[in-house]
Amino acid sequence: MTLGLTRLASFLRRVDPGGLNLVRGLHFGLATILAGCIGYGLHRLAPPGVVPNLTIFCAASAAFSLLFLTPGPKPTEFRLILRNGAVVLAVLLVGAIVGWGSLDPSGRLVTYIWVPVIAFGFYLRRYGVDGTQVGRLMSMMFMFLVIENPDRSVSWWLPLAALIGAGSAIVVRILGWRPSSLNAFASEEHSILSEFARRLRDNDVADQLEVDDLRARWTEFARLSNTVVFQNPQLSDDVQTRVLRVLRILLSGQYIGDLYQEIAASGNGDVIARPDLAALRKDVAQVLLGSDRYSVKTPDEVERIRERLLSSGGGNDQKDFYEFRLFAAYARIFEILQTTGTGKPTPEPRRVWQVNAADSEAANRMAIQGFVAASVTIFLTSWFNLAHGFWATMTVYMVLSGTAGATLQRMTERTIGTAAGAALAILVENTIPLTSVQAATALLALGLVVLALPGNYTIASGLISYTVLIAFHLLADAGSGNALARVYDTFIGAFTGLAAALLIFPVRSVDKIDPFLVDIRSKALDLVHTATDVQKQQLNASVAALEQSSRKLAEIIPEIEAERLLDLQPPKKLRRRLAYADALVSYVTLYVDTRSKTEPFQLSNETAEFLRTVQEQLEKALLPSPEAPGAAADTLKKLEIPRLDVDSRRLTMMLIGIRYYAYKTATVLHELNTLKP
Repeated sequence: MTLGLTRLASFLRRVDPGGLNLVRGLHFGLATILAGCIGYGLHRLAPPGVVPNLTIFCAASAAFSLLFLTPGPKPTEFRLILRNGAVVLAVLLVGAIVGWGSLDPSGRLVTYIWVPVIAFGFYLRRYGVDGTQVGRLMSMMFMFLVIENPDRSVSWWLPLAALIGAGSAIVVRILGWRPSSLNAFASEEHSILSEFARRLRDNDVADQLEVDDLRARWTEFARLSNTVVFQNPQLSDDVQTRVLRVLRILLSGQYIGDLYQEIAASGNGDVIARPDLAALRKDVAQVLLGSDRYSVKTPDEVERIRERLLSSGGGNDQKDFYEFRLFAAYARIFEILQTTGTGKPTPEPRRVWQVNAADSEAANRMAIQGFVAASVTIFLTSWFNLAHGFWATMTVYMVLSGTAGATLQRMTERTIGTAAGAALAILVENTIPLTSVQAATALLALGLVVLALPGNYTIASGLISYTVLIAFHLLADAGSGNALARVYDTFIGAFTGLAAALLIFPVRSVDKIDPFLVDIRSKALDLVHTATDVQKQQLNASVAALEQSSRKLAEIIPEIEAERLLDLQPPKKLRRRLAYADALVSYVTLYVDTRSKTEPFQLSNETAEFLRTVQEQLEKALLPSPEAPGAAADTLKKLEIPRLDVDSRRLTMMLIGIRYYAYKTATVLHELNTLKP
């Protein structure tokens, strides 16, 4: 029992660091209940037929949507709720005027107006948080205008529902406990580094160091940082520095793990188990686990730590290569910890809305795809006279993602989730007669959406579908036919959106690989040029740009895998190409970190010539010539390290590391060039 609770707590910490999403789910539930109660009260107190029961559902949905699209706990969130509520109110008022019986007796005019709104929502979705919110809100709230209802006066109650929803959202935010996303961020940062430290401390030759799952957690950690920065713009620099620091520590751990495997494969496993190296490994882990790991130490203190670490072993024998590299890798973690931000708020810069050419092209493409797909969907639903055709058009908006692979992936997740949610709704409607129990399960599903959405869109789609269908069942006495309509409407919209992504200015996810690799190579070359720059801020910014390109490359893997279902076969060696690209980023970063530390030394002519040779060969390897990496790797492998005095042990180790990282970079580039698409 205790073990089960411990595992459950560990799972919740991973999926919901700091309990932020759990509390958001409670807020959603409370706001939805409050808005629904107000709508229900108006429905019961007013004369029969004056306030349609659909107002209850619309008010609750408005409260949920407004809270969902404004995730922050800070006072700025109230302004966002008011602003987005005003947008919703304006859109619904226009729809109410157009939808009044004498102007639009068939209700089709409102439906057709929705098409350009959908296209405009796609266009806005490409640009920042504000565009995303406005685009989604306009799309979601227009859904209510196309609900087929014999009483056209229902459209006049939708603006009132928006006001009720916005008011309920604000009341819950004021009265409810508002968790700090910054605390959740710090909690997840502590959890990732502590788990890495425990693995490092308990590692030996038999149990290899694994960090792949921690790298996956880091992706969610970086996503959480976006929320923190959105709520606290003045802490942007500090938060981004901490995110980068965690990534660099994990990259160092990945390098150490690869080094362990290399040492074990060479038959020199006793190097890892040496008492001084084992003690050093545990010392590094202890610092990561300790409470002082976030404290910024002075340069003298860092220097003493390095000397203590590096003077405990290594000797003067240059052949003791593995030992040197292990000591350098452990010491690098200490250096990374010194990049901790100050934590002091900086003045918020004036934001200028700038659109680059790539974003503009993607936005235009998605707007055209969305316009055509929404038009076709509305034509199909009108032709077949589908009662809930708005679900199909909404699906178009939700699945279109810019590329064929991303659209197919989203389409698959949404259709499977919707079908499962509809099946569950039919089961509950026919087996649980108590409406109170049905309502409770719908509210529970609504809260679980918040936990599921960041990690599993399939489950989130199923929960949303279940909640909507149960709400229609309770408020409009809709039966199983309504659930089936949700399923086939979703399939119509999903396949229409996929067809638009494949036929209208199509872009395959696999086509992104080579441009990403070229970009990574170019940034790596620029970074090598600045390796001796004494301006640490510029150096760290260049490293961050390179690692960001690597992250973006890794993020398109699911899209590329999804394209296999369309027989759009990506390169057979795709994953190896991505792995080599990630290794390239790691080794270039290690090279630059080590190379930049040689500046304070008084270098002899022989040492300076050695560094120039390494730099030239590495730049040669990074140039886009198929033969250059292999030739550079051979030269670097044979390059002799200059002999130094005993007192220069630290510089000797740095030179060994510089030569090795440059050699591995050239080797990785050579292997990458030999992989044909």
